[in-house]
Order: sequence, then C-alpha cells, then structure tokens
Amino acid sequence: MVDTILADRKTVTRRTITARSPPACPYGPPGTRLWLKEDCYAYGLWESRYSLTRHRQLKHFVDMTLQSGQSYQHTPPEAFNSAAAPADHPAWWHRPSRSMPRQASRGLIEVISISTEQLHDITDEQAQAEGFYPVNDSIQVYFANHLPAPHTGLSPTPVIAFASWWQVSHREQSWSDNPLVWVITFRRL
Repeated sequence: MVDTILADRKTVTRRTITARSPPACPYGPPGTRLWLKEDCYAYGLWESRYSLTRHRQLKHFVDMTLQSGQSYQHTPPEAFNSAAAPADHPAWWHRPSRSMPRQASRGLIEVISISTEQLHDITDEQAQAEGFYPVNDSIQVYFANHLPAPHTGLSPTPVIAFASWWQVSHREQSWSDNPLVWVITFRRL
C-alpha cells in the first residue's frame, strides 16, 4: 500500500481498535508526522548474540547497507539470493517492515484527522481514499484489490475491493466481525 500513498491514491487508513488499545489514537493527534514503513532489502550479515533476558543465543541482523555504499532496496536486488548466502557473510537480506530503519523510508505523512467508526460504515468514496482505485476495461469499471497472488483481482465496487483486502490482510472473520476502527486521514509530505 506504500506505492498507493506515493502515487497520491491513498489518503486514509483504518486500524482496528482492540480492548487493549489506548484511549487515544496510537498514531498521534492531527499534525503528527509519521514515516512510511514497508518490507525492504538491506545489505548485511547475521550474528549470534547471547540474550540476557531469554538466556540463549539469538540471531541479530547487522545492517551494513549505508556503510558499504549501498542504498536500501524496495524490490529484490539483482544480487539477492538469501538461500545461497551464508548468514555470517554480507549479502542482501529481506527485512520486514517492523525492522525497517528510518533511512530506508520512501516517504513521510502528516495526520490530518482522526475518527472512529464501525468497519462496515466505509463508503465507496472512503474505500477509494483507502487506495482502491478504478480500473476501466472499456466495458466496465472495476476496482483493484491490492492483494498478492493468488488473491489478486478486480472487484465491482470499491467497498468490495476493500473488504476483500481487509479479509486477507487481517484474518478470515475480520470483515464479518465489523470491528470498531480508527479512521486516520493523512496527506503525503
């Protein structure tokens, strides 16, 4: 979904409110600036380090991307082949979004407004603001659902595209549960 933000097609996001959620939106009040996090590829190696809290050896990624003159990648680099790379030698490694360093971010957003609503209250207009844009095949207009294969496809309405994405991105019953969600409107800086 980062690509849809960078293309200025996504200006709203929804996040589930759980019983453990803080009373205020965890993404900050309007005016808060947030950097975009996504999976990326970093150059480095893995080391074993002893964890005093877990009382065992844990693998730790040593990021050498910038110090080796490389830059973070958002698609697999040509030299990417983690299956062939020994973990204790520098190579390109896939890194999940939660491990992405700030320097790898491709964008910054600013929170404009925050509200709450039930998930099913989303409108076609809001689903399009979520990044579910129209695709015209010259016969009918469909909406891309942004899902990875094998779920990739088109839906007849923006809300159905959003619901399909939500169901796959969260858990099987998440759409039918109709949870309370934070509705965060933002702009790309």
